Amino acid sequence: MFILLCFSALFVAVSYGLHFNPEAKWPTYPCGYPSDVPCGANDVPQPARSTQECPHEYGFFESPLATRSDCGKYRQCVEGVAIEKVCPSGLAFNPESGRCDWPALVPACDAEAFLGYSCPPGSVDEYGYDITENFGIPGKCYSFIACHRGGARLLTCDLGFKFDVSVNRCVNS
Repeated sequence: MFILLCFSALFVAVSYGLHFNPEAKWPTYPCGYPSDVPCGANDVPQPARSTQECPHEYGFFESPLATRSDCGKYRQCVEGVAIEKVCPSGLAFNPESGRCDWPALVPACDAEAFLGYSCPPGSVDEYGYDITENFGIPGKCYSFIACHRGGARLLTCDLGFKFDVSVNRCVNS
């Protein structure tokens, strides 16, 4: 089913829940998620048409299965049907952007409980630049925690490298 979602001087029908992207060039599909294609100042967004599972027919939304300590879960809605998804390891779903993000940047996420790690307060060097510190995770050879501005970020070494706690970085394995 196609109906108008955003319009200005152009009158274009698009899939409900998606926005028309006037910058799209053939063969790119001209519709996109609202987080990727915001309505312009003179555009009129269509009121939400929700289903029992989804606030809009299309888009990425917070999952009812997500908790403050398990905040990597989200749902993708396609034609009003929810598909449960999980962010990549160490990332939390940010409902404000509709994307997976660092847990410390997601207000609804308890990053410490989610990652199982508490960073020391952030620090800066003599020039005022943030210092990012790396910490090993007991029992994990390829993953580590990077603390940036007091927020923990779970990272993984590239293929062929492992985390060395004696130098606090990834080294050839």
